[in-house]
Amino acid sequence: MELSPEYKRARLIIIIAQCLGLFPYVLINDSPVIILYTSLLGCSEFVSIATTAFLSMSRLVLTPVFAVVVDRVGKKRIMIPAFVVTGVCFAGLALAPLSGQHATGVVMGFLALTAIAIGIDHAGWFPLLKDIVPRQVRGNFFGVLRASWSSASMLFLFLISLWAGRRATVPQLQLVIVAGGIMVLIKAGLISLLPEKDTRTPGLKLGDVARALLSQRELVSFCIYLFILYVLVGCTLPVTYVMAKTAFCLPDNYIINLTSLVMIANILGFITGGIVNDRYGSKLIFLCAHFGFGLVCLLLLTVNAAAPALYVRIALAFLVSAYGFLFSASSIAVTTQLFALARGTIQATALAVGMAMYMGGSAFSRLGSGWLLDRGMLAKTWTLFSLPLTAYHTIFLLSGCGVIAAVILLTLVPSVMEKVQDYPKI
Repeated sequence: MELSPEYKRARLIIIIAQCLGLFPYVLINDSPVIILYTSLLGCSEFVSIATTAFLSMSRLVLTPVFAVVVDRVGKKRIMIPAFVVTGVCFAGLALAPLSGQHATGVVMGFLALTAIAIGIDHAGWFPLLKDIVPRQVRGNFFGVLRASWSSASMLFLFLISLWAGRRATVPQLQLVIVAGGIMVLIKAGLISLLPEKDTRTPGLKLGDVARALLSQRELVSFCIYLFILYVLVGCTLPVTYVMAKTAFCLPDNYIINLTSLVMIANILGFITGGIVNDRYGSKLIFLCAHFGFGLVCLLLLTVNAAAPALYVRIALAFLVSAYGFLFSASSIAVTTQLFALARGTIQATALAVGMAMYMGGSAFSRLGSGWLLDRGMLAKTWTLFSLPLTAYHTIFLLSGCGVIAAVILLTLVPSVMEKVQDYPKI
């Protein structure tokens, strides 16, 4: 397929914008940086894990609401102000230690505001891309895009780990957070350069949107599947990071490097997911990811106090990498499936609801696991087949068994049941 010069220019802008603008997202959602920062400020385990759930909660609650606004007023008019607010919130987050004993509340407040702003900008992001990216190259596009920003984020995190050493300090992490805020502001300027197709529906009412969404049965069933799956597995990475820090007392630079390994796995997953999706559709990806998530959670039970120290480090590195590969490959399938299902005059809202269920499941998973750990509702130590396990392993066991038991939910995925074609016949 011959690609136009306008598309090639827009693709380059999008890739650069994401390489800069998604590093802050990684900082507060998928990396241990914010966990280390909050722990250094004296925050509890619940706060440390819950902070990684703010973005997902925002996308669950706010993104669908503002998607209706996007369908009415346009995409960039919503997105660019949200980017500016995010940059300002990062500055506030970096200044939190100046508030002394109120630092925990300040961190929570600015993270919540950041999550709100990012949730709002996501309402316009995928509808903007849907208008720009031709259907025939969407799998490849998202594979290259996500591999690019993952590579950039991995490089940034690797440099941070070298700089931070075995024990990071508050001033070091403050500078990292400030840099993230600056990157978001640069992204705002780049997004303003992208073309925007006018798909506004000024007279659109909330009741009309709700009825139109509910009439799309394949979309609704797919959203239910996404929510339940990520409720079960969404907490895996943050709980693993906290376990590595508290149960095994591993050095900070090793924990940060775990994120770099996840980023490498993400890159491979994005590329593989894009290729497989464009050639065979998303069915194969969903099947492999579903069972793969369950296997990763169960294998984390082998990382325990009885295991040799070297095995603990190698197994953690391998398992978080495997999770990252599965998560990124499945994200390609999720996005292309949603693009295939989003139809009619409420495309922005349909895409937003789908991504909200995807991220909302992770949010509930992280909040729930953090609450259980903080309240001491799980046994601190217990044994299974003579393996000495902890409360963290209880969560992994519940997640792994839950995913395997939920295999019947794959019938809710339209491409698995071959109810929708989400790949081009080239």
